[in-house]
Amino acid sequence: MRTSGPPAVIPTNPAQTAGNLTAEALLAVRGRSEATTSSYRSAMRSFVAWAEERGESPSASCLAGYLGALRASGASAAKVNLTLYGGKAALEQAAVSLGMSGRELALLKGALDGLKGSRRGAPEIRVVSPEERVRLFAAMPLRVRLLSRFLYATGCRVSEAITVRPEQCRPDGERVLIRLAGKGRAERIVRIPGTLYSAIEEGFGSSKNRSYLFETRFGNRFTRQYVSREIERAAKRILRRTVTAHDLRHSRGTDLYARTRDLMGIAELLGHTDTSTTARYYVRSSLSDADLFENEEI
Repeated sequence: MRTSGPPAVIPTNPAQTAGNLTAEALLAVRGRSEATTSSYRSAMRSFVAWAEERGESPSASCLAGYLGALRASGASAAKVNLTLYGGKAALEQAAVSLGMSGRELALLKGALDGLKGSRRGAPEIRVVSPEERVRLFAAMPLRVRLLSRFLYATGCRVSEAITVRPEQCRPDGERVLIRLAGKGRAERIVRIPGTLYSAIEEGFGSSKNRSYLFETRFGNRFTRQYVSREIERAAKRILRRTVTAHDLRHSRGTDLYARTRDLMGIAELLGHTDTSTTARYYVRSSLSDADLFENEEI
């Protein structure tokens, strides 16, 4: 029986391993979620195009060269690291599909492990001041305004807010406790003033008749795209600049840190698993001349 072609030859040089793989094999990379898969494949399309322009085959050494080119071009640490993680996953998965032996696969992984990502500096974040927030909220349609007030009060993500059901809300004195389902299905409790909850009930109708805390006038759940679009439209019209729904979360974290300096409490509110994440976003401080030189003999 004739075959369609000769069997694939597996390279023995770990730096060149997977050199016989096709672009199609790399672009079939999969991540842990649909969003990650999409991001990895986008990064790999750019990598494959770069390699083809140079007449190179995809490999660990080729990936190293591409990462270097990205850094030289001024690419962000986030882009470099995404390409690194996507490249590692793509090369390893493609090598397995090629039928690489355990020893060869170990050599490839060793070569890939030697590739290092870029360190991220403190991220640039956009915030709205209290005065801007008042003007912004006033310019929004009622239901979007109530949801935006909820986003700011809780510091939650849009994806968390739009999935809240009335049964997840429990009155507790002058406040209402709300159970959120966050990233990785991790749950946390946030709270809002009872006055805000009453305004939501008045604006959306009794929660007894709703499946979700925030719904359209037709009884459908709000979508993340709709919420983001309405907030951005209001911001461009009133503040003359871009403000996203996630910026409300950043504004809450920034305001709370400026007022309390309580990293652990803010991390818990925002659903960060580590206070170092909170610090990267919200700790912005510098030493004054008095801090440096007062009562010092230098």
